[in-house]
Amino acid sequence: FKIGDRVALSWSTHTELINMNVRNVHHLSDDISFEDAALAHIATFPLAAIRKCRLEMGESAIVMGLGVLGLVAIPLLRAAGAAPIVAVDPVPEKREKALSIGADYALDPYAPDFAQQAKALTGGGAKVGIEVTGIGAGLDGILDCMARFGRVALLGCTRDKEFTIDYYRKVHGP
Repeated sequence: FKIGDRVALSWSTHTELINMNVRNVHHLSDDISFEDAALAHIATFPLAAIRKCRLEMGESAIVMGLGVLGLVAIPLLRAAGAAPIVAVDPVPEKREKALSIGADYALDPYAPDFAQQAKALTGGGAKVGIEVTGIGAGLDGILDCMARFGRVALLGCTRDKEFTIDYYRKVHGP
């Protein structure tokens, strides 16, 4: 590598200058934008979630939280064959964005009949769920939308040590 090379980094920090191990520096060809390259590493997180959930083509999926990871998950789910894909976020603009990049439906998690809507749209509940809010209510909410024997990946890191969930009724039983 030399000064001026176009590169992307993996396992780095958000900073202007950084000293990196060469294993985490990757040359970029001129046809890859910096914007796309910036997402390359972080996109592996929702991709891993989809793989861990063992999505089968034609299975329904729900994404709780439409930040960067949630929005990246939408086209990856589409490419993996998920149908339908339900995107969930309280922010209307994020729901609109999700619809524009591949979600079939977009729901507000604070709607009074949210879980019932999600289950109706997915034929009884989503088979695959990706939770990326990092808040307990997001995990609690996505569990209410899942089909029996559905699989949920937790990309959001719930840090509230006071958070509790009814594991028997929402996880163990279903």
